[in-house]
Amino acid sequence: MERQTMRHMKAKRIYQVLMILQGIFWCWLCVSSAVMPQTVPLPVTILMGVNAVCFTGFAFLFDRARWLNILALLFLLGNLILTVTDQMGVYDWIALALNLLTLAAWFYQNKQRGNATR
Repeated sequence: MERQTMRHMKAKRIYQVLMILQGIFWCWLCVSSAVMPQTVPLPVTILMGVNAVCFTGFAFLFDRARWLNILALLFLLGNLILTVTDQMGVYDWIALALNLLTLAAWFYQNKQRGNATR
């Protein structure tokens, strides 16, 4: 039982690190879009900042309640869909890879959570 709890804690930590990494990535994109003279509209830059806050928030709040965990999954899936339906540039490929890794970590930590409660 103790071993399963340790696995769950590791899985949770991996998920949190990936979510925080995505938050940092989106924060960096937001700041670079706001500072650099590019063709990124202001609403898109604001949405990048909101995305960064959501990723960081879900990193710490996803296990507080079951509905937050499901909301984190829906947020990841929505982000994945929006990334794929965009024009694929270098940053989109990075976001896609991070989203897929985070989604896999979400499923893994939920599997470990189920094993730890048995």
